[in-house]
Amino acid sequence: MTNTYDKSGVLGGNYDSAAMDFEAAHQALLAEARKLGYREGFEAGRAYEREEAEGESYEKELSKLAKYASVMGKTTSNVTRESEASEALNEAYKSGPIESAVKETREFIQQARRDEIVEQAEDDFINTAYDYQLSADDSEIVVNRGKRTVVALSKNPITGKVLSRGIAKCAQGDCFNVHIGKAIALRRALGLPVPDEYINAPQPTEVRVGDVIGFPFDPKDNGRHTVTHVGEATAYLEDGEFCYEDALFDVNELEPECDPYIIDDSREEVGE
Repeated sequence: MTNTYDKSGVLGGNYDSAAMDFEAAHQALLAEARKLGYREGFEAGRAYEREEAEGESYEKELSKLAKYASVMGKTTSNVTRESEASEALNEAYKSGPIESAVKETREFIQQARRDEIVEQAEDDFINTAYDYQLSADDSEIVVNRGKRTVVALSKNPITGKVLSRGIAKCAQGDCFNVHIGKAIALRRALGLPVPDEYINAPQPTEVRVGDVIGFPFDPKDNGRHTVTHVGEATAYLEDGEFCYEDALFDVNELEPECDPYIIDDSREEVGE
């Protein structure tokens, strides 16, 4: 009689017990069991490696963000950027894609950095005027919110003749801030270097009470709409209108004239 048996494996196939002695069957069973154990162990190992790789990728993202935060500056008066940036990423990672977390955290850092620059410009203007002993008799600051300019004039205290002037003009599409403008204009009037961060200050990523909304790319609309309160992702304006926050920060490339922007975040009327 011909000895035949299924070579697909003892556990998954069958064999002719009459054609195989007990020892052979036992050894075949052990061999197949080892193969199955190796296969299961291999899959478990690969799953573990994948989890480790995902964990390492996440740690790398945290590391990148921490470095980004430290480059932007360690702290402001009320924000420790590096730790809060990592915490924000950690929270967002639990509820959504890591790309979204990085985007939200960068926006947080960008707004914090702008706040820091505005505070720096305010102090700089006051300290520079004090260092040069400027007064109302020999200097003047002219703010034109419509033209989005600040002009600093240095004058002869006796004759009133203008000796020098410095001009700061906000670019179209950028957010005007009177504090940054005053610091730039005064430094130019006095022949002092202007810090690069004043010229390249990041744009706001958060709307606040006192901000002014407008349509800078619409030549027919020169309106200025002040935000009175913010809630439920909506900015409410003094004239009874409202604007969704997303519309302020998402660029409308098809109809730029219909795109609202924060055009002024000086917020002098609300004490900021």
